[in-house]
Amino acid sequence: TTFNNYNSINESIQHTQTISTICPTHAGNGYLFGGWIDNYQGLARKSIVLTDENGFIKPNSFVGSGFEMMPDEYDNENVTCIVQAQNGGYYVAGNFNYFNGLYVDPLVRILEDLSSIKDGMDEIVFNFYPNPANNFLNIRIAEGIIKSIEIYNQTGQLLRKINSNNSREQVDISALPPGNYFIRAISRDDVFVREFVVLR
Repeated sequence: TTFNNYNSINESIQHTQTISTICPTHAGNGYLFGGWIDNYQGLARKSIVLTDENGFIKPNSFVGSGFEMMPDEYDNENVTCIVQAQNGGYYVAGNFNYFNGLYVDPLVRILEDLSSIKDGMDEIVFNFYPNPANNFLNIRIAEGIIKSIEIYNQTGQLLRKINSNNSREQVDISALPPGNYFIRAISRDDVFVREFVVLR
């Protein structure tokens, strides 16, 4: 009777909201909830929620855009699994490709501050935005240097290659017709391949 679950999740226009996974915090003073979530106890949240030990949402947590899919796939976004990481933070998996507006793999490690992530299982984080894109792609590697960036069409044809020696690049894609493409970014230690869409 001391646990507050009143008005926890409300029905959404897009889908029936559900809780799929629960994980206690490392400190033992609360819980992380994941699932199809748009609103929790009257506050907007996207796919993940932090509460105290009595089930009351912590209002200053996950106030960003949270875990999302591309705009045309909004009704499928959800967090399906949250697990404590032995080296701090939490592993989060599910059906999503954005966290707070940054492109990510559907497996990330949320750091202990619960506001930043490590993408996938890698120590090098690769992000690019926007997606869908119009005229430019912004590319970032959080740790390391980008050696080159390649753009491919759906048949695997190399359309453009840009040499780099920076951690951030802006790529002009204004000459690409609308459609689906792949970006391949090569760092000194890793290779990242992501799909993106050009819309106009």
